[in-house]
Amino acid sequence: MPPLSKAVDDADADQRAVETALAQRTQLLNEANAKLVAVEAELRSLTAEIDRHKAASRPEDAILSAWARGVGAALRQLGWPALNIDDDYDQLVDEANAPMASHENPNVERRTYAALQQGAHDKLVEAIANFKVYPDSSAPPPSDVAEAASNYAASRESLGSASAEQFASTLASIMEWLDDSAERDSSAHEEVNHARKTRRETTEFVSEKCRELEQALIMTQEAIKQRASSALDRISNALNDLNRNSGGLGAKLDYTLLPPDTPDKKWVCQVVPRWRRNPEGPMLAYDNVTNTAQEKLFSIHLVLAALLAAPSPEGRVLILDELADSLGAEHRREVLDAIAEVAREHRITILATCQDAIMSEASPHCGQVLYFHYPSKSEALNRPTRMFGVDRLGSRVELTAEALLEGRELM
Repeated sequence: MPPLSKAVDDADADQRAVETALAQRTQLLNEANAKLVAVEAELRSLTAEIDRHKAASRPEDAILSAWARGVGAALRQLGWPALNIDDDYDQLVDEANAPMASHENPNVERRTYAALQQGAHDKLVEAIANFKVYPDSSAPPPSDVAEAASNYAASRESLGSASAEQFASTLASIMEWLDDSAERDSSAHEEVNHARKTRRETTEFVSEKCRELEQALIMTQEAIKQRASSALDRISNALNDLNRNSGGLGAKLDYTLLPPDTPDKKWVCQVVPRWRRNPEGPMLAYDNVTNTAQEKLFSIHLVLAALLAAPSPEGRVLILDELADSLGAEHRREVLDAIAEVAREHRITILATCQDAIMSEASPHCGQVLYFHYPSKSEALNRPTRMFGVDRLGSRVELTAEALLEGRELM
């Protein structure tokens, strides 16, 4: 069927033509979109350039507002001469080039804007830290100043750098706070110097008094040490005399006196009695092994020496318990003779206790005897005390007779 076949071929040809036209239109549309993207990017670039021109054309921008003294003062601070820009200048730069230093103006600031900006922010952070501009400091600033400082610090931590406006507002708040305190701060230096002078004078006075007290303490300690040493030397000499008089070979006291390092500590006194046991031997310490009789005799000599070494021993009383106990006959005689001789020569009273076995040997040396009789364990009380007085004039017996006879029945 030729007519039908021809119609199919015509339809196929029309379809291919339509597809070709569609592809061409799609390509044109993609090219238009690409041009649109490029034009939008160029538009953004031109807009940014326009903004830069606008910012450069405004002398009182946000950065200069932080300075708040005008362009002229800023140039003088930088050490720059006045800006001379040619009328035909047709290029926009990010910042002006620093002029070269000269003999007339050697201090020209040549750091870049970024370096100066970073330095300004760092100085403000340092000022906030030095002035302790925080609500929890010991001397907190007003709430608005503390809030501005906190916000500024938060911006530095989150964004890396605060804006010029925030820098200016924070700096203005701190400056206002400092200006309000300027009158008080002006006298602070004088007050601090006065306080330092007063503290220095007080410290010098206290130090001088401490030195005087320290010297007085040393002198007092030396005096105490000398008196204690003198007393121990007297005891040592008396002990040596008693020992030699009783047939011994000599005795002495070894002692060490250590004053306290500080007033609140105690003295340390270490005393070691020593006596010689044989003619060629050394002075041995009292706790060396020896017989009980010698030890008892030496201990009594030591007690007597302490009494005799005391100033004005006359009239003093020495109490000895268990006199001549655990001693043989010869040592008892030596002890009793030594005690009696000391009592007579130095006019002291010795009150001694002894057992019945020693009474016969002790009584000849006594001027008075009190005899306590303990009958047995079954008796609640002792027998009446018997008193014996030995006095060549009988006066002491007469003085004690009334007390002795009171309450007793005479047989």
